[in-house]
Amino acid sequence: MAEDFNSPEIKEAAILLGIPEDKITSVLLSRIREQYMRIKRASVPRSVFAFFDIEVYASSILFDNTFYIRGRDLADVCRGCKKAALMAATLGSGIDILLRRAQTEDMSNAVILDACASAEIERVTDLAEGEIIKSALPEEYLRMRFSPGYGDVPLEESQKIISALNAERKIGLKLTGMNMLVPMKSVTAVIGISESKTRRGRNCALCNMKESCAYKKRGGSCGI
Repeated sequence: MAEDFNSPEIKEAAILLGIPEDKITSVLLSRIREQYMRIKRASVPRSVFAFFDIEVYASSILFDNTFYIRGRDLADVCRGCKKAALMAATLGSGIDILLRRAQTEDMSNAVILDACASAEIERVTDLAEGEIIKSALPEEYLRMRFSPGYGDVPLEESQKIISALNAERKIGLKLTGMNMLVPMKSVTAVIGISESKTRRGRNCALCNMKESCAYKKRGGSCGI
C-alpha cells in the first residue's frame, strides 16, 4: 500500500477523488492502481509546442504580430515577457472510449478511472513542459502554465492555440462548438518566458476550480 501511495500519479488520483490520506485502504488503493493501469494501456500521449514572440497589453497578448489571446490575468502573469511558448497535450481518443464504456458498466469504477485519467494528463503535460524548459535558452525562465478556462481567459481561446500549433493535424486535438477539447483528456496552455526568475505557482484566487478544489479542501494546492 505504502509503495503505491508514494507513486505521484496514484496519489494525485486519490486527491482528485477527495479521499483523505488517512482513509486510503489497501483495497481502495488497489482499485485506483487497477484503473490507472487501464488508463496507461489505453493512452496514446502526444504533445506539441512552439515559441512565439509576444507583446503584452493590458488584457491580451499579441503572438508574432498575428493573433491575440485575451485575458487580463494571463497578461499580468506574462508582464515583462517578450517571448512565450504555446503547448498542447492529449492522452488520445482511446481514453474517451474507455471512459464512456466504463460509465455504462460500473459508475464507481468510472469515477476512479476519470480521476486517474486527469492525473495522467497532468503528468504528460508536465513532461511536455519539461521539453519546453530543455529547449529554452540558458538565460530564459518559464512563468506559470496558464490554460484557457483559468482566470479570465475564455475557453474558446484554445482554438487559437490549436491553430497556431497545427495541433489538429499533429496530435488530433480539436475544440467543439461548446468549447470542449476533444479528446477530453487534453490540455492547451500559454507559458510566458522571462529573462528573470519568478515564482511559478498558481494564484488560487484566479482558478476557476477554487470553490470545489480537492487540494484546497485538504489544506494544500495543486502546485502548478
